[in-house]
Amino acid sequence: LMQQIVTINPRIIVLLGRVAARAAGMGNHKEGECVKADRVYFLAMHPAAAVRIKTNMPKIEKEFKMLGRCILLVGSEMCIRDSLLIDN
Repeated sequence: LMQQIVTINPRIIVLLGRVAARAAGMGNHKEGECVKADRVYFLAMHPAAAVRIKTNMPKIEKEFKMLGRCILLVGSEMCIRDSLLIDN
């Protein structure tokens, strides 16, 4: 996976769930955060959590709307100045 990330060099990586966040070294951040480190990471609840626990659905919907904002900011190169991003 790490070699694929190096090869593709994505501008943003979406980490779905706490396990993925910990594996990427982002375990100290909350879901719904857009974090600028060596690249931009967006931490989100794993979609399976919303399937299993229906009360999570509004939270995951909000997170994916925030992801859309994060993508727009990264695409417009304004992400460093925006308060949505948290420097690691």
